[in-house]
Amino acid sequence: MELTEYNLDSLPEMEHTANHLSSLKLNDSLSQLYTDLFSFKLHVDWMIDARVNMSLPVSPKTLEVAKGLHNLSSFCSTALQQIACTLPQISTPSFPTQLKAWDVALLSYEIPERLRFYCQWSTRVLLLLRSKVQRL
Repeated sequence: MELTEYNLDSLPEMEHTANHLSSLKLNDSLSQLYTDLFSFKLHVDWMIDARVNMSLPVSPKTLEVAKGLHNLSSFCSTALQQIACTLPQISTPSFPTQLKAWDVALLSYEIPERLRFYCQWSTRVLLLLRSKVQRL
């Protein structure tokens, strides 16, 4: 699969509207957060493997992000179990196998940028959920 065919559609998106934000539910939001964080973890792990296979350096920050995603998805898993929700099934995306170093460099930029944007929205969602739970 060439990079031109791989457009990272498998990465989660955060497209919340004001209506959506006002109707958030704890169990649905945590399930979605768990699924999305796990998906980002799979993408970051794949990116690290691709860089290693091409003898490209992997920054300590990238390794820290991978560990953080693992910890956050584990935290969400525990929270879901505590509120008696079943863990959502997560399918592994298909990743390109034959890339050039330039392709890996581009993806190594795009994946963290998308994660950064996702985290900004997720923070807003979690703050809204926290305020809703505290009012109960």
